[in-house]
Amino acid sequence: MALWGLGAGLLLTCIGVAIHIVDCWSERTALTGHIPLGLGTIPMALGYLGLIVLWKNDGSKVQHRLQAAGRMAMTNYLSQTALGLLTLAMLAKQFALTRTMIFVWILLIWALQLLWSPWWLERFRFGPAEWLWRCGTYRSRQPFRRSTR
Repeated sequence: MALWGLGAGLLLTCIGVAIHIVDCWSERTALTGHIPLGLGTIPMALGYLGLIVLWKNDGSKVQHRLQAAGRMAMTNYLSQTALGLLTLAMLAKQFALTRTMIFVWILLIWALQLLWSPWWLERFRFGPAEWLWRCGTYRSRQPFRRSTR
């Protein structure tokens, strides 16, 4: 599943990107180029699922960081959105941001979240947004800090 999904997904995605690149990301090919990109998401998702199944829980540092980021998914999503709106809006006023610059910014935010998430969860049970969600769901204040035994 991993091999076929990623193979088919990457092929479709590359076709879609090639269509966009050949026409310099013009509006004329926006829909035409997006069709293979959209179709490529399903096999890519299945391919990633296959990779996750193959990746045994070996307790590596990378896996630990990814698990922590996943446990704080809502907080991380909201924080990257807020950081994007604040920093990229300010940078866009001073510079003409390219796709490459925005991609590098995304990688930096992801790296920051992979560093921050395990640190946070060592001290607290949940991310801040997850904690607020639980309080609202259970309609009572939920424990937030980890006990320091």
